[in-house]
Amino acid sequence: MAYLMQDRNNTFYLRIVLNKAQQAQFGRKEYRRSLSTKSKRDANRKLPEAYMEAMQYLSCAAMPRGEHQPPVKASQKPLLSGIFKAYKRNLTLMGYQGRTVEGKDPVLNLLFKTIGDKPVDSYTRDDVRLLGDTLLKLPKRFQRQLSKGLSVKQIIRLNKVGETISTITFNNYMAMYIAVFNYAIKEGYIENNPFRKTRIHQKRLKSSYRDVFNPDDLHKIFSYVEGDLDVGDRKYRDESKNLIRADRYWLTYLAYYTSARLNEVAQLYKNDIYQVDGVWCIHIRAGNKYQRIKNLNSERLMPLHEDLIKLGFIEYVNQQEGHIFPMLNYTEGHGYGTQVSSWFTKTLRKLGISNGRNLSMHSFRHTGANALKQEGVESHLISALLGHSTGTISLDRYGKSLSPLSLVETVKKIPSVLDD
Repeated sequence: MAYLMQDRNNTFYLRIVLNKAQQAQFGRKEYRRSLSTKSKRDANRKLPEAYMEAMQYLSCAAMPRGEHQPPVKASQKPLLSGIFKAYKRNLTLMGYQGRTVEGKDPVLNLLFKTIGDKPVDSYTRDDVRLLGDTLLKLPKRFQRQLSKGLSVKQIIRLNKVGETISTITFNNYMAMYIAVFNYAIKEGYIENNPFRKTRIHQKRLKSSYRDVFNPDDLHKIFSYVEGDLDVGDRKYRDESKNLIRADRYWLTYLAYYTSARLNEVAQLYKNDIYQVDGVWCIHIRAGNKYQRIKNLNSERLMPLHEDLIKLGFIEYVNQQEGHIFPMLNYTEGHGYGTQVSSWFTKTLRKLGISNGRNLSMHSFRHTGANALKQEGVESHLISALLGHSTGTISLDRYGKSLSPLSLVETVKKIPSVLDD
């Protein structure tokens, strides 16, 4: 029995309930075909031709095995690669930049390498299962091996240790696939998402996915940064060589006292540090071609914590020209933060902090948010500091960005790590 239906985007489609023979042949209970229109008049005009083509396609189920079957009409839908390009353009129009957009390329390339680039309506749950099974066999940092020219099968075969990607990484990949196919649904190319319900749900609080630094951790980290803690790597006779590099010193303090993303503070220029109504502020923005922000909510003007001023950060900035961390190299895919991130991860191991814990430079962001939450700071103030959406139309659409003065008291609530 055939029906004219509308999906949740008001696009009309033909729906045919299959008989038992057809269900056995096609592995589903119904056949759907989009009529690619939201006009009922156009849908009724297209319906007879679509129905005849559908019946010709379905008639092959009734033929005995081995007999000649009529050719199935090739899909007229665009390839997934084309949908993906349109999806990225849409992200850009929405204000997303940098790795938030380009970082999805390796994820989709894995899909293409595993199950191929096909018309967007040709992907099945079997394809999804194959991709999921493959992903769960891949080792950590497998993208580096793919970039060197190894195939997916070679990478799996070379993984002698057997250590594979985490559940969180798997879910991140699935979330990106879900988003791309949801975009295809929104644009009327497909009606169902083959990647729906593919994420592995763990019985954990969202707040537990990344650890935060405790007071002992912070004492060790900043004692090391200040040169008061020696773990055997300060052996130069020339004491000046034992001092930590300026970028590592300041970015560690900035990451803690601003709760900003590492790249947001690693890319700061001299003109991003200025006074507003007598308050020293940091302006997180995409002011030039070497600066990136995650999305429109990420641009913000935040007051400097008084400890940063005590430490001499303003004096350091005034000594610079242009980029305030000229010793850092810029890379198109990762910005300025890669070198410091790698150094900090190694430092955590040296200090004996990271054993069995999910800690990195990004943990400062979680640490700051947690500290403010424990102080009872209102969620919209924490969101303003972190560069997050508040999640409410009232505040996001109609409320203006908070002034630095309104955030001064919030920043002061971040506990000092300076010794009195």
